Amino acid sequence: MKNREARKIINSVLRQLIAEKGFRFKSGIDGGFFRSIPRGRQLIGVPFYDYGATFSFSLVFAIRLDAVEEITNKFNAAPPKYHLLTETAIFQLNRFMPGEETKFAIVTEDDIKEAFTTLTPVVRERIIPFLDQTQDIRTVAKAMNLTHVPKAVPGANKSAIAMAWLTEHPDFEIIASTYQQRISQFPKNFQEELKNFIQYLRENVRPQSIIT
Repeated sequence: MKNREARKIINSVLRQLIAEKGFRFKSGIDGGFFRSIPRGRQLIGVPFYDYGATFSFSLVFAIRLDAVEEITNKFNAAPPKYHLLTETAIFQLNRFMPGEETKFAIVTEDDIKEAFTTLTPVVRERIIPFLDQTQDIRTVAKAMNLTHVPKAVPGANKSAIAMAWLTEHPDFEIIASTYQQRISQFPKNFQEELKNFIQYLRENVRPQSIIT
């Protein structure tokens, strides 16, 4: 089984599982299964790993809230055409399968079928209900567990900081300062950008005007 064939089979099986919930496949740089939600979108993606003779895949889930990303992308140096690709929250499969293997090794089509024997009830009973219930600023903020700031971060999570501000989280100052501490070893321009972003929230964004 070749790379393209494996991807096609995985997508076909997953499509049958989630199409009735409004998810539609989109190929390209931001490929995956998308559905619209009020003022945003949700994504079910399929990370795929090619090791030559064998492959493996997993699932990943993302939620974009346009109102939040419009704020964070004011501080996004990427060209505007890429601003539409940013996500507010990303959730890994292990959130829904704690303590279980979430990367499925495959060699044959039967391996894919076996993987979905495990994944099908997880998608139907845990993931879809979660996505159905997590579609606005307050529910997404709750799902993000904003007070948990990873010790190692690839960069400041502006969406998490914005969500804490917009929901008037009582620990906003702690959350913001913790992210600033986490990137204290980053180049000065990154640190300054985050400082300016936090200041922008304080001076220009009224939480209730975004949520309501």
